[in-house]
Amino acid sequence: MTTDKIAALLLERLEAAFGDLPVPDDEHLVPDSSGYDLERNQVQAKFRGRHWRSLSPADLAGEADSLALFTPEAFRFFLPAYVRASVLDYERADLIPMVVVWALARPGDPGLLSYFQSRIGALDLPQRKALKEFLSFLRERHGEDFLSGELDQAEEALGV
Repeated sequence: MTTDKIAALLLERLEAAFGDLPVPDDEHLVPDSSGYDLERNQVQAKFRGRHWRSLSPADLAGEADSLALFTPEAFRFFLPAYVRASVLDYERADLIPMVVVWALARPGDPGLLSYFQSRIGALDLPQRKALKEFLSFLRERHGEDFLSGELDQAEEALGV
């Protein structure tokens, strides 16, 4: 199978796994939208009312850190946009692939475990399988860009 066909198949599986999720309400984008946290307000303004399919790699440029600020619902909803950006334009995606891998890997700090589980635990089996395929894609194409064991830890945390 050619490289482009592998990427296209991965994107089809991503769409099948995440395509039916509803757009999160404005109140469910970031945990604290009280107006006192500038970064969270910027994330909320950028992603409010947007569907993950409408976000191009250019839209996500400079937004890698936003993934960490989302609620579990918004994380699950927007994660495919970050994965898609990594597949379609790895170079422009910059830090996005690394941030996705870190977000999928179990944290070393026990204090972050419940936060991690609230996000990863919301993913259903087809979503986990699509993400595992993405990690395999990264390993095959860009494995040298990741620290030893990073991709393995993310795959293990998905539990598929």
